[in-house]
Amino acid sequence: MPIHDWSRVDAGTFHAFHGAWITHLMGALNAGVLSERCYAIQEPIHAEVTHHEATTRDIRPLACRVVVRHVPSHQTVAVIEIVSPSTEDQQDSVNRLERLLRAGVHLLLIDLLPPSRHDPRGMHGAVWARFDRNRYQPPEGEPLTLASYRSDDENREPEAFIEPVAVGSSLKPMPLFLSPDRYVEVPLEATYTAAFGAMPQLWREVLEAT
Repeated sequence: MPIHDWSRVDAGTFHAFHGAWITHLMGALNAGVLSERCYAIQEPIHAEVTHHEATTRDIRPLACRVVVRHVPSHQTVAVIEIVSPSTEDQQDSVNRLERLLRAGVHLLLIDLLPPSRHDPRGMHGAVWARFDRNRYQPPEGEPLTLASYRSDDENREPEAFIEPVAVGSSLKPMPLFLSPDRYVEVPLEATYTAAFGAMPQLWREVLEAT
């Protein structure tokens, strides 16, 4: 199934799809993609918001992500995050993803939203600028990005494997690293298709209109 133009619908409609895709990704990973030594779980993403002249912080959920944990320690080894309208232009999100990578957590970042004035190179471009002075520039005609990051436990500098895509492109399997020398392939297209099929027909017709 080709990637749809999600700018055709409002943020709430994309969030509904986002939640369904996260659920299908978790299910696929737990249904045989991961070994018995790991499991995938859906967890909420939170943002810290400091109130004006307040001494406490308000922790607000933004969206969900898939977290892969090791058995039996339950240590987080990898994260799958889909960029959503609530996170795409937030500096907090870039800070949070940078902290994950510097902590040795592997990451698969899925950004199917068009770049905005806040992140003209997409979320990968914003994250990668924290590690490489040579800014990432999406290829012409392929502004969307799938990025798999392999963290290095020694120097905390990740390696990025990039798949530029565009509206109408198919979704290829992407690697999700569980250790620096081991990865599994995440079935992006099958899970995307299943999540899209669960959307209301009204919005599917809007997104599939030519």
